[in-house]
Amino acid sequence: MKAPEKLGGKGTRARWIHPDYEWLADQHLERRKSAKQIAREIGVSKTTLIKWLREVGIQVQPSEGERHYLWAGGSLRRAHYKAKRALRRADVPEKCVWCGQSQDRTGHRAVVELHHKDHDPQNNVPDNLMWLCRTCHRLETAAWALLKRDKIDLACEGRTMVITFK
Repeated sequence: MKAPEKLGGKGTRARWIHPDYEWLADQHLERRKSAKQIAREIGVSKTTLIKWLREVGIQVQPSEGERHYLWAGGSLRRAHYKAKRALRRADVPEKCVWCGQSQDRTGHRAVVELHHKDHDPQNNVPDNLMWLCRTCHRLETAAWALLKRDKIDLACEGRTMVITFK
């Protein structure tokens, strides 16, 4: 097994002796290293390493970030944008359901984010969706995480949420 070797080069363009199939297969398939990890270890760009993997016929394994639900083949990401369009078509005003913010302090339109009430990003039924400003969305997500870990109790009294820490 032969790892890639740097031959040097003029300016910013370096020349490399390409690694052989066995070394790439060992690093990427056997040791389950992502292209980004291997590239960082040997000092090449991720793009170069992916090119080398494809040249020898090794299918590129997705990195952790590419396994994220919004990036998985793009299908859920498209569904996320379709859900936003569906809320807009249903004439749901783009303002925070919790605080009612529709403009920031400078009078510009506030950034509202799509929120899933049941915390399932695949459930894009309009009844499960609502707009929250960034601040309220972060608060809701943090409260949900604490609730899931059984660190708090939540109770609603009208429009007031009462949080009790355990």
